[in-house]
Amino acid sequence: MKTRESAVSPVIGVMLMLTITVLLAAIVSSYAGSMGSQAKEAPPSASVQAGVIKYNVTFDHLGGDAFKLTDVSVSLYNETSMLMVHENLHKYAAETGTTDNSVIRAGERFFIWGVRQGSTSNFSVNESSPFRFINITPNDRIQWRLIDRNSQKMIASGIFIPEP
Repeated sequence: MKTRESAVSPVIGVMLMLTITVLLAAIVSSYAGSMGSQAKEAPPSASVQAGVIKYNVTFDHLGGDAFKLTDVSVSLYNETSMLMVHENLHKYAAETGTTDNSVIRAGERFFIWGVRQGSTSNFSVNESSPFRFINITPNDRIQWRLIDRNSQKMIASGIFIPEP
């Protein structure tokens, strides 16, 4: 007499396939779940205009998202040099009417301190070190970029030309 034992093999095969499917689903789910937690916030979107007032480089927030000065940096470029400013950013406190001097909202202004050079119209702005600076002269074409420090993405950019 012949005995058939073929019924055991398909059952074990089906169980193995189900186990592998469940394991793969768990791995994919775990991987996809961890990707969402690494997503960064989008940088603020703002319309900003730059200029010069009394040897300071000023930035007027014309509209868009508010942002903290501690979360942005400003890069200034002319034909000969470039300066990235992180710490020398200040809010015009007289115009704010608020106690929070780090957040810039639409209608507010922030600036980079400038230092006048002698009796000329030339001035320089620097970042916390006297060795990192950019000289600004009348009719000098200055390109600027406002950058979100968290994402390293640009918020706004433009060009200004100081008048004599």
